[in-house]
Amino acid sequence: MAKTIITLLMTIFAFGASAQYAVGDWTIHTSFVGNEIVEVAESNQWVYYLAGTDLFRLDKDLEENEALSRVNGLSDMVISQIHYNSDKDYLVIIYSNSNIDIIKGNGAIVNMSEIKDAVLTTSKAINDVTFAPGLIYVATDFGYVVIDDSKFVVKESHIYGEAFTSVAQVGDKLLLASKKHLYCGSANEYHELLSSFATPDFKTKCHLVPISENSFFCVIDTTYQVTMTNNGEYIEDFNLKKLLSKEATVIQKTVGGYLLNVPNKNNPSKTESYKTNEEGLNPVIIEEVGAEMCSAHPDGDGTPWAAGPNGLHIAGSESYYKPNALSFASPYWMTYNKQSDLLYISSTNSFPTGINTYDGMKWSDVTPEGAPRSGIFWIEFMPDDPRTYFISTWQNGVLKVEDHQIALTYNSENSPMVNQYSPSYVVMHPITSIDRKGNLWMVQSYKKDNPPIEHTVMVLPANKTKLNQVTASDWITPSIDVGRSTDEQQARFLSTKN
Repeated sequence: MAKTIITLLMTIFAFGASAQYAVGDWTIHTSFVGNEIVEVAESNQWVYYLAGTDLFRLDKDLEENEALSRVNGLSDMVISQIHYNSDKDYLVIIYSNSNIDIIKGNGAIVNMSEIKDAVLTTSKAINDVTFAPGLIYVATDFGYVVIDDSKFVVKESHIYGEAFTSVAQVGDKLLLASKKHLYCGSANEYHELLSSFATPDFKTKCHLVPISENSFFCVIDTTYQVTMTNNGEYIEDFNLKKLLSKEATVIQKTVGGYLLNVPNKNNPSKTESYKTNEEGLNPVIIEEVGAEMCSAHPDGDGTPWAAGPNGLHIAGSESYYKPNALSFASPYWMTYNKQSDLLYISSTNSFPTGINTYDGMKWSDVTPEGAPRSGIFWIEFMPDDPRTYFISTWQNGVLKVEDHQIALTYNSENSPMVNQYSPSYVVMHPITSIDRKGNLWMVQSYKKDNPPIEHTVMVLPANKTKLNQVTASDWITPSIDVGRSTDEQQARFLSTKN
């Protein structure tokens, strides 16, 4: 799993313009990836927004934007879900390791690690959270847990050995959704055994969101509004009404109804938001939100807050609150440029290319336009030019970057690198270095089934690195003579090109 939070010991780097950190202090730098917004939740005081696995919030009165982490009170690192209870004004945070934090309306944080700490031989993954008066229902891979939200203590724990996608209280009924069945029982009883629930004929694998005493949303790959009626034999009949032929991943109460957020998994720029009436019916698209995740507190004026690539804003406004954070969630390579007094961070090959700089106070996205999506992993700076550096890529050779623009790509067409697949695909991940005289050294790895390559080492002389057009003949492919010193060998073969 790629790390989404990078921790830096700031005392290592002497940034000229940076704030001063005491010896031993650590600062956690989070990532804000605007096209990976998972949820937005407007509370009474804050607007919370989860981007990837990093949580941020805006104080609506003070207009202060902050990242939440272990430094300022959270109990864990990788967040997988957030759920806001608008009736009681608290936020439930679910971590990937099944730890739980609850942020109260006054900002106090309560940690509930009971599920994480439970000794079980089965998975403890948390799949969903729903709310009922005074209660929090937590659906898990082993059963479900009920939390008393007046004291934030576990009230019930049910280990059934079956995974539930969702558990919800609808009126006096308790519904449990799994891959096998929808289970229905009394919410006023303690269910020692799963067999105490009825199994009506209904859709499985639902995510359940209560609406009223007898209605709820059921979300699979389609979003339904469902009304329950008792047929006189204590078995519920379900009347389904299709709202959307797509999955509303986040459903929240709002003024006069419910907000349904429908992200496009293949194209985040096509996220849609809808509003229903109080019965959860007649969804209408919210045009002013555009393609962003949104939230509007039910006690507010109905104006949504929305989050996307540019940050958080009031829907329709061009004024954004954007976190001071990394712009990608996969930090991999870290290099300090002494000439410009900047720290450079680059992404890894599993994610789109990203390059950020840090000056001790502010993060800046300096990813060159047109950089390959296959990722990068190595940066070398020109010793006499802080504007220029070289990037090694996983599949596309080496890039020369000037003033944050790609000036030249070194590949099999203009260097001795071997092309093993196609003209646009050079294998694989060349390693670069620049010596004290400014010569660019490069080593390329090759497929094992290829015959031996004579030029495993390539050198571009210093004067040639200044050019934005080179040929393969400009490079040197030295042979190593163990009988000569390094300086003698370098002088011998560089004299032929300089």
